[in-house]
Formats: sequence, structure tokens, C-alpha cells
Amino acid sequence: MLEFGTSATLVLIQGDAVAVASVGDSLAVLAWHPATEGQPHAAQAVSVLHKASEPAERQRIAAECGGAVSVTCDGYLCVDEGRLRNFQLAMSRALGHRLLSRYGVSHRPSVRLHRLNPVNCCLVVATDGVWDVLSPQEASAIVCEELARGRDPAGAAHTLCSQAVQLAEWGGPKGSRCAADNTTAAVFDLGELG
Repeated sequence: MLEFGTSATLVLIQGDAVAVASVGDSLAVLAWHPATEGQPHAAQAVSVLHKASEPAERQRIAAECGGAVSVTCDGYLCVDEGRLRNFQLAMSRALGHRLLSRYGVSHRPSVRLHRLNPVNCCLVVATDGVWDVLSPQEASAIVCEELARGRDPAGAAHTLCSQAVQLAEWGGPKGSRCAADNTTAAVFDLGELG
């Protein structure tokens, strides 16, 4: 049995319908080129980040666990009682988190349905190592530009991860050096599906 759990994002594309089920701190984003030259790339999150710092997750945890759990100022879930006192975790939902399941960490996914638009370039699914240092729009720009240059989706995902790791190690989101978190991405070229 898993002690610490993991995140997962599942995507089903059928025709122009997209169903996304997610649990944890991975995120799925639809990306497309700007409508006008010089405008920023566009992106729309099509899944939910399950972090204790998210207001909806904080409310759910408070309702389920009362005073047994709090959220720290930096957005971590913190156990306030028992032998796990002061144990912290960023994710508020995870698959297999045996240690914190009784303190509000849920295995239940969020499920969202979307319609694809003809302007959608690709779907990017990535872990928090990407989203901690890049906004969905920044990631969209990297991936869409790589695909426009003729890179395949795996190559675009590799470039995205490489740039995220480099940003984390040499500047981070606030200009301070930090260790890169788990950094994984998958890119789906929606033009290839049609």
C-alpha cells in the first residue's frame, strides 16, 4: 500500500468533447496560438489543482476535519494533532495517501467536460514542476511554438520540462534559486487528432 500517494490526470478525447479527471497537483491546459500577431498565447485550464492553498479545497478539508488540520501560510496542509502532528503536504487530493487520508486528503477526482475549439493547438498535461514556475500562457507559448517549428509532441514536452527545470534552478518564480520539483509533461497535438 502506498504511504504518500501520487497525482494523476486522465484525459478522454472523443470528437470535439474532452473529459478530464484529475486528482493531485497536476494540471491539464488547452493551448492555442494568439488570434493576432504580437498577442500572448492563450491557455485554458481544463482540470483542477488540488492544493491545500486553493480556497475550495481548504473549505472541504475544514468541513471534513474540523480542527485536526490547518493550512500553513505557504499553502501546505498541516496535521495539528496525534502522532502525525506537524506533518505537511501540498496536495489536498492524492491517489493512495494512506497517512493523511483521515486528515482530509481525498482520492476522489474532479471531473470536467469541455468542447474543443478549432483554434485549440494542443493539450498540455504537466506536473507541478512545470506549473510552479510557468503560467499556463507561458507553457502554451513554449509548446505551440515548438509544434509550429515542426517538433513532435514528445519533443515539445521535453522542451517544456527542460525550460521549467532550468527556471526552477536558476531563478524560480520569484527570482530565488530553488530545487526543481517533479517535472513531467505530455503534449497532445490536437491537429493530429482531427
